[in-house]
This record gives sequence, structure tokens and C-alpha cells, in this order.
Amino acid sequence: MKNLSAALILFIFLVQAAWAAPEIPKAFDQLVPVYPGVVVVDASTEPGLSKAVLETKDDLKAVEVFFHKALLHDNWQVLTEFDLEPGKVISYKKENHVLGLTVRPVPGNKTGIAIILRTD
Repeated sequence: MKNLSAALILFIFLVQAAWAAPEIPKAFDQLVPVYPGVVVVDASTEPGLSKAVLETKDDLKAVEVFFHKALLHDNWQVLTEFDLEPGKVISYKKENHVLGLTVRPVPGNKTGIAIILRTD
């Protein structure tokens, strides 16, 4: 009987955890979470929830390559030069759908940056 109760509690816990998991917008599902520590959020539907924090220049280079491969693989057209600098906005276009990538400093973190993805 104890095993049955434990199994039921575990089942309920797993269902609640799955229910609470954030839903990733379909346009970005190929971007998450391939690169460790990077969470891609569509800021037009989930404002302020992007948590991609990168600590070093090597991280920046890895993410630059990662985003290029992921977006170009899905036939996104690069509209601007990809350059990861704080405050830089990078745009991509697929049909009538525009994806903007904004890189900004993280408050209280001198070396980290946050990546915010948005659609216009």
C-alpha cells in the first residue's frame, strides 16, 4: 500500500511539474536549449523573461555561431551583420516574420550580457 501511495504522489508531482513548465513559442523551438545556459524567449508574448546570461567572450563567439547556424538552418534571412555588442540589435527575416535580437548588459554583472529575442 505504501508503494502505491508513493507512486501516486510521484505521479501527481510529475504532472504538476509538466503543467508548470513554460511553453516555448514554436518559432524558437529549434533554439532552446541547445547551447547550455541559454534560454530563448519570445519577448512579444513573454516580456522580460529572457534569461540568457553569458560570462565570457568565448561564450559570445559560441552563441554567435549557434544563432547563425540555428537561424540559417531554418531559412531565416540575415538582414544585418551579426555582431554581439551590448545594445546592438540584430534582425532576421523569414517571410513576413521579423526576429530581433537585442544584446544588453546585465545589471550587477560586469562581464555578462542578456539576450532578448523579440518578434515584430
